[in-house]
Amino acid sequence: MKKTLIIPLLLISLGYSQDNLYPVEDFSGSGIGYSPIFLNLDYSAIGALDNLTNLNLDQSLFRTPFIIHGGEGFAKLAGHWKLGGYAGLGLSKISSMDTTNAINKSVEATFSIMMGAATIEYAIPLFRDFEISTGIMMGMGKANLLLSQSPGSPNWDDQFTVVHGSVITVAHSTSFSGMFFNLQPYLMFKWQIMNRVGLRIGVGFNKGTVSAGRWILNGHEPISNSPESVFQGIAIRSMLYFGI
Repeated sequence: MKKTLIIPLLLISLGYSQDNLYPVEDFSGSGIGYSPIFLNLDYSAIGALDNLTNLNLDQSLFRTPFIIHGGEGFAKLAGHWKLGGYAGLGLSKISSMDTTNAINKSVEATFSIMMGAATIEYAIPLFRDFEISTGIMMGMGKANLLLSQSPGSPNWDDQFTVVHGSVITVAHSTSFSGMFFNLQPYLMFKWQIMNRVGLRIGVGFNKGTVSAGRWILNGHEPISNSPESVFQGIAIRSMLYFGI
């Protein structure tokens, strides 16, 4: 009698344990949420930053890692395939003060990257609440370098005059922008924390290039002798998502 009761209970216990350990066949995977990218940019490969030393600016002082704040969404496409999208913007600033002239002036460089991309990945569920996937992010990016100079004690009337000479009394700025195709292969880990809340962490390598002569001055004038600029580095992406 005891054996008759023990055997069914043992089978039920084993079945329940395996159900928690192994993934279900139809593993769900849709969500949307905040997804920052921590990009270890190789600033030395960004030719657009080389001349910053002329303004007494040190490009090595730009933020490392460079952080792109963005949003991401993904949805199950078919089988183990998932399709998604990403959009984000990140920026970093450096500045210096020039005291060589009678009128002090501050110089600031703001470097930013904006990107929008599609993602496609193949997911392999390892356990019921955990999966690993490999994928690729590809889309368009835009880099922008804004140089701003201003006197230490600005005068209102001076701001409506033409900028000239080494003694700056007029605040002014110059913008350089370049479009590039961005590519980021990655490996992603997903953990379903709750029924509709989860965490995704991935690592990949990001690369995009603005070719020589493709930089635009102040949004409309091409600069034919502008340098090639490569945006590359190890990228770590995290995402807190809500299932839908």
